[in-house]
Amino acid sequence: MNTNNGTAMYIPPDFFHFNLCHKPYGDWWAFGITIYQIIENQYPFLVKEKMCDIPINLSNEDFRGFTRDIDNNLKDLIKKLLEVDINKRLGVGNNGTKDILKHAFFKNTNAKKLYRKEK
Repeated sequence: MNTNNGTAMYIPPDFFHFNLCHKPYGDWWAFGITIYQIIENQYPFLVKEKMCDIPINLSNEDFRGFTRDIDNNLKDLIKKLLEVDINKRLGVGNNGTKDILKHAFFKNTNAKKLYRKEK
Protein backbone atom coordinates (compact mmCIF):
# COMPACT_ATOMS: atom_id res chain seq x y z
CA MET A 1 0.00 0.00 0.00
CA ASN A 2 1.28 3.45 -0.88
CA THR A 3 0.26 6.76 0.63
CA ASN A 4 1.04 10.29 -0.49
CA ASN A 5 4.07 10.06 1.79
CA GLY A 6 5.47 6.71 0.68
CA THR A 7 5.01 3.02 1.39
CA ALA A 8 2.90 2.58 4.52
CA MET A 9 5.15 -0.02 6.15
CA TYR A 10 8.00 2.51 6.15
CA ILE A 11 6.06 5.44 7.59
CA PRO A 12 6.24 6.16 11.34
CA PRO A 13 2.97 5.45 13.17
CA ASP A 14 2.80 9.03 14.45
CA PHE A 15 2.35 10.26 10.88
CA PHE A 16 -1.01 8.48 10.89
CA HIS A 17 -2.03 9.34 14.45
CA PHE A 18 -1.34 13.05 14.10
CA ASN A 19 -2.01 13.50 10.37
CA LEU A 20 1.49 14.83 9.87
CA CYS A 21 2.78 15.63 6.43
CA HIS A 22 6.10 14.22 5.37
CA LYS A 23 8.81 15.33 7.76
CA PRO A 24 12.55 14.56 7.40
CA TYR A 25 12.51 12.38 10.53
CA GLY A 26 10.17 10.01 8.72
CA ASP A 27 13.08 9.18 6.44
CA TRP A 28 15.15 8.18 9.47
CA TRP A 29 12.35 5.84 10.61
CA ALA A 30 12.37 4.29 7.11
CA PHE A 31 16.17 4.02 7.31
CA GLY A 32 15.83 2.08 10.59
CA ILE A 33 13.23 -0.24 9.01
CA THR A 34 15.50 -0.80 6.01
CA ILE A 35 18.61 -1.59 8.06
CA TYR A 36 16.64 -4.01 10.22
CA GLN A 37 15.19 -5.77 7.17
CA ILE A 38 18.63 -6.13 5.60
CA ILE A 39 19.97 -7.74 8.78
CA GLU A 40 16.99 -9.81 9.90
CA ASN A 41 15.15 -10.35 6.60
CA GLN A 42 11.79 -9.42 8.15
CA TYR A 43 9.75 -6.41 9.27
CA PRO A 44 11.01 -5.22 12.69
CA PHE A 45 7.62 -5.22 14.40
CA LEU A 46 5.07 -7.93 15.03
CA VAL A 47 2.06 -6.40 13.33
CA LYS A 48 -1.44 -7.33 14.35
CA GLU A 49 -2.83 -6.21 11.02
CA LYS A 50 -2.21 -7.88 7.69
CA MET A 51 1.15 -6.91 6.21
CA CYS A 52 -0.63 -4.88 3.53
CA ASP A 53 -2.41 -2.76 6.15
CA ILE A 54 -1.00 0.38 7.69
CA PRO A 55 0.84 -0.45 10.96
CA ILE A 56 -0.60 2.41 13.04
CA ASN A 57 -0.88 0.60 16.36
CA LEU A 58 2.76 -0.26 17.01
CA SER A 59 4.32 -0.29 20.46
CA ASN A 60 7.91 -0.85 21.55
CA GLU A 61 6.81 -4.24 22.89
CA ASP A 62 6.04 -5.26 19.29
CA PHE A 63 9.72 -4.88 18.31
CA ARG A 64 11.03 -8.31 17.32
CA GLY A 65 14.55 -7.86 18.63
CA PHE A 66 17.63 -9.31 16.99
CA THR A 67 18.44 -12.91 16.12
CA ARG A 68 21.79 -12.20 14.48
CA ASP A 69 25.03 -11.30 16.19
CA ILE A 70 25.66 -7.70 15.12
CA ASP A 71 27.54 -4.73 16.53
CA ASN A 72 25.91 -3.41 19.72
CA ASN A 73 26.16 0.17 18.47
CA LEU A 74 24.25 -0.81 15.34
CA LYS A 75 21.57 -2.51 17.47
CA ASP A 76 21.28 0.63 19.58
CA LEU A 77 21.05 2.86 16.50
CA ILE A 78 18.26 0.75 15.00
CA LYS A 79 16.32 0.64 18.28
CA LYS A 80 16.58 4.41 18.67
CA LEU A 81 15.55 5.06 15.07
CA LEU A 82 12.54 2.76 15.57
CA GLU A 83 11.46 4.14 18.94
CA VAL A 84 7.67 4.31 18.71
CA ASP A 85 7.42 7.34 21.02
CA ILE A 86 8.13 10.31 18.77
CA ASN A 87 9.42 12.33 21.75
CA LYS A 88 12.16 9.75 22.42
CA ARG A 89 13.04 8.80 18.82
CA LEU A 90 16.52 9.56 17.51
CA GLY A 91 16.42 11.98 14.59
CA VAL A 92 13.38 13.93 15.73
CA GLY A 93 13.86 17.50 16.86
CA ASN A 94 15.93 20.51 15.96
CA ASN A 95 19.19 18.56 15.63
CA GLY A 96 17.73 15.50 13.85
CA THR A 97 20.50 14.46 11.49
CA LYS A 98 23.24 15.89 13.69
CA ASP A 99 22.03 13.78 16.61
CA ILE A 100 22.07 10.67 14.44
CA LEU A 101 25.60 11.35 13.22
CA LYS A 102 26.71 11.82 16.85
CA HIS A 103 25.55 8.28 17.65
CA ALA A 104 28.34 5.86 18.64
CA PHE A 105 27.76 3.78 15.49
CA PHE A 106 29.04 6.70 13.40
CA LYS A 107 31.96 7.50 15.72
CA ASN A 108 34.61 6.88 13.07
CA THR A 109 32.60 8.41 10.23
CA ASN A 110 33.47 11.74 8.68
CA ALA A 111 30.01 13.18 7.93
CA LYS A 112 31.31 15.72 5.44
CA LYS A 113 33.12 13.04 3.45
CA LEU A 114 30.07 10.79 3.64
CA TYR A 115 27.87 13.59 2.31
CA ARG A 116 30.29 14.22 -0.55
CA LYS A 117 30.65 10.44 -1.14
CA GLU A 118 34.40 10.60 -0.59
CA LYS A 119 36.60 7.83 0.79
